Amino acid sequence: MTPNQTKRPEDSLSDAELRNIRSFKPVTITNAVDVNLPGGKEDTNRALILAALSNGLVELQNVSLADDSVELMDALSTLGVSLQLQGRQCRVMGTEGRFKLNASKVYAGISGTASRFVAGLCMLVPGQFVLDCGSRMRERPMRDLLMAMRTLGVDVRSVSVTDHLPIEYNNPLEQVARGGQLEMSGETSSQFFTSLLLVAGRLPGGLEIKVLGNQVSQSYIDMTQYALAKFGVPMQNDGYRRYRVPETRNIGVERYVVESDATAATYVLALAAITAKTVRVHGLSVDSPQGDARFYQILELMGCSVDFSSVAQWIEVTGPSQLQSCTVDMLSTPDSAQTLAVVAAFAQGRTRITGLGTLRLKETDRLSALQRELTRMGIEVNTGEDWIEIVGGQPHGAIIKTYEDHRMAMSFAIAGAVVEGLMIAGADTVSKSFPEFWETLEMAGLGTQLVT
Repeated sequence: MTPNQTKRPEDSLSDAELRNIRSFKPVTITNAVDVNLPGGKEDTNRALILAALSNGLVELQNVSLADDSVELMDALSTLGVSLQLQGRQCRVMGTEGRFKLNASKVYAGISGTASRFVAGLCMLVPGQFVLDCGSRMRERPMRDLLMAMRTLGVDVRSVSVTDHLPIEYNNPLEQVARGGQLEMSGETSSQFFTSLLLVAGRLPGGLEIKVLGNQVSQSYIDMTQYALAKFGVPMQNDGYRRYRVPETRNIGVERYVVESDATAATYVLALAAITAKTVRVHGLSVDSPQGDARFYQILELMGCSVDFSSVAQWIEVTGPSQLQSCTVDMLSTPDSAQTLAVVAAFAQGRTRITGLGTLRLKETDRLSALQRELTRMGIEVNTGEDWIEIVGGQPHGAIIKTYEDHRMAMSFAIAGAVVEGLMIAGADTVSKSFPEFWETLEMAGLGTQLVT
């Protein structure tokens, strides 16, 4: 079978996917494995924005070096923020919310968090300039955030496609955005809320947001509230129905340690689940504000044995001889849904995952991509507007198309621990969020090598 021998024309591999294909050797470990993970990009990106708004120097430790975070650092530099990156330490000189634009265009890369967080930050930047991003981010919705910024007095417009990036700001030399009250739908993206909440302390009078409908990805709102508190900015969360942040003069912290990436942890814990091995992840507490830190609870439902230490900050999972199916709502933690879908392919019975409407608006339509690639491996899959059902079986080898989506690459790579002949096309896309991913799999006993 050659890489482009696929059943449907739309499944043909892109040039980027063909240039980087990985194969696997099954897991050979017999003893428990200890894995140390890098800092999370979600926590890193929140800390970077708050450090840029701070009153003085902030030292960020254990920062993520994923593409998403590095691109955010570059965007902040363009906005005149002084940063020094040495290894996993980043020293940021706060601006107190007063920025000096260094260019007529600010580029935020392909990241949803970077693009949307910078969009909110740019409300405070004087001058006329354009915020741009990568091609896939240009396709993702921005309407709710743009409408909210206009409510706060910001003159912003889409340059090409209405309600999408790139967008142009026409800000006066004095502070333009005002505080106050606004309403915003909670059903599209939590990133819109975080974008505004992170800068709310620098808005005159602070900010109050009423949530219309259900708040998706609630765990990411929790992460935002946690980061704000660490930087001295109080936030009130009224049951994910209303958020309040007061104007805050003194923002900052001398030292902020980024927690290990809980979403990255789901991949290695999933590895334990499908191989009946034991894997312990360090640097992560079950008390973490990261919702994916509770992924172990779903694995426990499926028959895994779990142990953890909140004091020493580690979580350990041992897989069972036979995984069982489950039904779970992942509205609050959609980023680990792909991991669970692949685990479910090895479970006995029918697994149903709900609350996944936002997956259709990510780097790719993740529900359709999951259905297509799991089907390619011989697994029965059904999907709806916001749900997926996987009938567990005996997955076979296949060349997995990743659609330039880092989470497709990482979630399906786990299957290579037990499935012969599995290949991941476009494997280098993992650099978007977890550049150390392949080395981490090697630490956990899963051999992998480049084919092309």
